[in-house]
Amino acid sequence: MNDGLIEYDKVLRFESLKEDLSELIKDLGVEKTFFSAKHNVNDDKKKEHYSHFYNFARKNILERKYKEDIAFLNYSFEDKRTFFEKIF
Repeated sequence: MNDGLIEYDKVLRFESLKEDLSELIKDLGVEKTFFSAKHNVNDDKKKEHYSHFYNFARKNILERKYKEDIAFLNYSFEDKRTFFEKIF
């Protein structure tokens, strides 16, 4: 993923972002409210699992493009679509 191109001290994961940000706040010594601004443009929309957006072709594009990132971060794709969503 990195090949030494980007130096970093910490990786924050989206799935544990709240906890990771709390730890980062302590590490940086900033105010607890430093990351508290909330800007969500989708508050009025129903939130669906990301797998409802990715069909087979889209998933393959992402897997090819981000192959190293996915392997480095030990990610995998979840599929929460119904049987009928998968075949159509």
